[in-house]
Amino acid sequence: MRRILITGGTGVIGKAVIEKLPKDISVILLTRNFKYFSESKNVKVKLFNFEKSKALPPNLWNATEILHMAGATHEVNPKVYYSINTDFTKYLVELSEKNKIERFTYISTQTASIKGGAYSISKFFAEKIIVNSSLDWTIVRPSEVYGHEIDSMVSKLCKIINKSPIVPIIGNGMYSLNPVHIQDLSNFIVKLVTSNSNLAFKKIYTLCGPSPIPFINFCKSYASYQNKKIFFIKIPVFVCKALVKFINATGIHVILVDQIDRLIINKCHDNSLAFNDYGYRPCTFNFLINTH
Repeated sequence: MRRILITGGTGVIGKAVIEKLPKDISVILLTRNFKYFSESKNVKVKLFNFEKSKALPPNLWNATEILHMAGATHEVNPKVYYSINTDFTKYLVELSEKNKIERFTYISTQTASIKGGAYSISKFFAEKIIVNSSLDWTIVRPSEVYGHEIDSMVSKLCKIINKSPIVPIIGNGMYSLNPVHIQDLSNFIVKLVTSNSNLAFKKIYTLCGPSPIPFINFCKSYASYQNKKIFFIKIPVFVCKALVKFINATGIHVILVDQIDRLIINKCHDNSLAFNDYGYRPCTFNFLINTH
């Protein structure tokens, strides 16, 4: 029987994936908290502190495959990003090689880069570890994920526009948004992990929406959709970062500096490999889906 070790599967995305997996696949679910997750006949939950990677059992619970989705995303202390996103991945890869894991699928980020702040750098390093391993690996780089129950950046942006006629813009506002719906992402992940072919091995797939839109144009489109007039205040990037650092120092962490970095960097929006290999056709962003 196929036995998949899934890390970080109790979040909204993980649950969407697990719900779609065939029941004849045995799942070992590694998570920091399963308060809102119930075990089933084919899903067994293991509590685990991802900052203590050496606590992984040497045999990885006899898993035959790995779906690695766990990661730190919004951390005040950048060291946590490297501890969980990079160091844990490194040790998991080492054990996977020793156990001759047949398929290693890693959910990374569209912003994996040395220019996107601590989070993006930690994911970039994790990717390098995987790519340089002897494993049959696949890396998925999703853009901002939206959908029901996901408190995404785009949903927060829409709420700001709903509440205020004045919208702050970091820098020139011409950096792109191209969110991916949770159903498109989870469907693609399921296709990958249930495939019996090696088509996806040694490949990196970008998954985003059908077309990017500049941040400021997104705001205008949503405001028009709501029949609302808005005004923009453009704030230089260095000023925004200074303000965020000051706000974070007071204990308020609504936004972190590294979120600014990953928002404004150039991103790849090329879905063609996912389309060619698996017929990936993302839905067009829908304000109704995102905000209700």
